[in-house]
Parts: sequence; structure tokens; C-alpha cells
Amino acid sequence: MARTVTFEQPQARGSRRLREDERAVCNSWSKHAAKCSHCRYPVDVWRKGGKLCDRGRMYAIDVAQYIYSKGGRPYSVIDKAAYGQRNEIEMPTEYAAVRELVRAFDKGLTLASKSKPVISQDRDYYVQSRDYAPLEIEITPYSRRERERYHDDNRRKTVHFSDNSYHGSHYHADELARRERRRYEAEPIIILAEPRRTSRYNR
Repeated sequence: MARTVTFEQPQARGSRRLREDERAVCNSWSKHAAKCSHCRYPVDVWRKGGKLCDRGRMYAIDVAQYIYSKGGRPYSVIDKAAYGQRNEIEMPTEYAAVRELVRAFDKGLTLASKSKPVISQDRDYYVQSRDYAPLEIEITPYSRRERERYHDDNRRKTVHFSDNSYHGSHYHADELARRERRRYEAEPIIILAEPRRTSRYNR
């Protein structure tokens, strides 16, 4: 006796609005399709056996992670996978390019990468999140020998005096006196004062 086996189908729950993450991928694709002639009409791309540009293909993959096509209409991938519900997504009019992309999904548009890339006319770049390693910078200072200059003003100097007969008999004594006077004037004056005495009165 033949047995009839039935498989449980996802429960239909009507439609709902876009979530924030779904809206983000739809917005990215719509902006790209408005600028790129290769991706503006995905159904025509499928019909002609063409392909999306590399950047458009990445945006289309993002859309396919949230939206799948059933009869050319957009349905939620998350609701089907997590809750077993077949919820149609209400697509706003400003996302007509997403509706066109969903129709291309339904007809069999492939998102597999090709060996020969298609150059996009969209000047905006697709940005994918990356994990950045911390940048380590080693700063090596100059050697002390390069940074320091030694000045020794106290080193001994040799003074040669000319013949006394040429300058006179008192020249040598006058020169020593002038040197002592200059050294004395160059020394700082230190004033020592006793601390002030304060009287304390008992009140």
C-alpha cells in the first residue's frame, strides 16, 4: 500500500516592512545601480547572458543574504531560516532597482565571479569590514654623541705677554690687575640674611 508523505512548508505570515539591516543592503544596491550602466537592469543582463560588474556583484550578494525571490517577489531569508515563516517584504518605491534585482534572481541570474572583470562606472567603492592589526612603530632616538655638544669654558688658557721693554715696566702688573677685576665683577653677589623672627602672643 502506497504511503503519502507530506513535507511541512514554511508558514505564510503575510508581509512586513524592511528591517534596518535589510534597508541598508537595499540602499547600497540602489545607489550603485543608479550609477552603473552594467547593473542598472539586471533582468536584461541575464537575458543577454551578461554579468554584473564586480562591485555590483558584491552588492547583489549582500542583498541575496537577506532577500530571496519567490515568483519574482521579495521574501525574507532570515524569517524563513530562523522561524520557518514565508514573509514577503514590502519594498518601498524608491527601491525599484531591488525589485528588478529580485526578478533577475528568480530567472536565474548567477552571482558567481568570472575570470574577466567588468569595469564599473560607479565611482563609489565597495567597503568590506576588515580586522586591522595594531600598528607598532619603533622610534629610535639619536645617540647622545649626536645630540650633545660639549662646551668647557673653565679649561686652562695660556696667556703670553709681550716683552716688558715694549709695553713698559708696569704692563705685566696692570694686566694681572685687570684680569682679577674682571673675574671679581663676573662672580655673582650672594647676600646672606637671617630669617625673620616672628613673635607669638598668647591670647
